[in-house]
Amino acid sequence: MDILTHALIGSATAAGFLPAYPGFACGVALGNVLPDLDSLSRLGGKRAFLRFHQTVSHSLAAIASVAVLALPFYAAGLPIHGQAFLGLAVGMAMHVATDLTNSYGVRLLWPFHGRRLACDWIFFIDAPILALSILSLGVAYLVGERLKLWPWISTCYLGLFAAYVWVRWRIAREARKACHQRFPNAERVVAIPTTWSVFKFLVCADFGDRCITCQLNVRSGRISNEQEFPIFDGVLPDSVLALSEWRTMRDLSPYYHAVEFIHDDNAAILVCRDLRFRNFGVHYGRLTCRVSVGNDVTFTNWEI
Repeated sequence: MDILTHALIGSATAAGFLPAYPGFACGVALGNVLPDLDSLSRLGGKRAFLRFHQTVSHSLAAIASVAVLALPFYAAGLPIHGQAFLGLAVGMAMHVATDLTNSYGVRLLWPFHGRRLACDWIFFIDAPILALSILSLGVAYLVGERLKLWPWISTCYLGLFAAYVWVRWRIAREARKACHQRFPNAERVVAIPTTWSVFKFLVCADFGDRCITCQLNVRSGRISNEQEFPIFDGVLPDSVLALSEWRTMRDLSPYYHAVEFIHDDNAAILVCRDLRFRNFGVHYGRLTCRVSVGNDVTFTNWEI
C-alpha cells in the first residue's frame, strides 16, 4: 500500500484503543507506517531501493524483534512503554499483511528466504480502502469526546476491512481462473488488480516467445485491449545481460522481458519492461538501452 493508506489504516485502528490503552494505540498508528522507512534507501540509488524496499523491515523477523522489546518494560513495571512496543509490532504486522495483498511482493521470510511473496488481491492504491478509512476517522471525529464509542467505531472498521479483503480474495481467485481458461497454453499468467474497480484486472500472459496483455472484467467476463508483445530475450547481447539493471529486474519479476528491438546500420535500441504493471500508464522498471554495432552498451535509461 502507499504510505497514506497505511497511515489512515493505522489511525482508524488505533482510535479504538486510545481511550483505554494510549501507549498501545500510539504504537499501532506508528507501526503502520514504520516499515516504509526503508524507502529512504532510495537515497542510495535505484539499485539500493529495489534491494532493500519491502525486505528487512517487512519481515516476520523484524516484527518479532520489536515485539520482544516489550518484555523488559513489562518486567520493569512500565506497562505503558511495553504497550507501545507491543502496539508497534501489531502495527507493523498490519502493514506487512496489507502489503502482502498487493502485487509488488514482500520478503516476509527474510533472512531465511529471499523470495518476494505477493497475493495480487488489491492494488497498492485502493479507492474503497481509502474511503472506508476516511469514513471511520470522520465518524470518530463527529462523536467527539464520547470516547466510549471509539472502540465500537474501530471494531466496525476492522470488521468491514476484513470482509472487504475476503471479498477481494474471492474476486482475485475468479480472475486467476478466468485467465487460465483464456490462456491455457501460457507458461505463466498473472492478473493485477486496479484502483477504481474491484472487478477490473490487468492481465499478462507469458508464452516464452511472446507476451499477451489485456484487461479483464471478472463480473462480465469481458476481455478488452488485448495486445501482443514479442520477446527478444534470446537476442540480447552479453553486454545487456551483464547490466545490473537487467539482472535486478529479472530477479524481481519473471515477466520482465525485452519487448522492443529497433535497429539500423549504426545501433540498436532495446526496451525492457515488466508488462504486469500498467496501472496509470506507468512503466515501472522500464530499461532503454542503446547498443552499438560492436554490441557495446552506449546509453541506458532506467525508470524506477
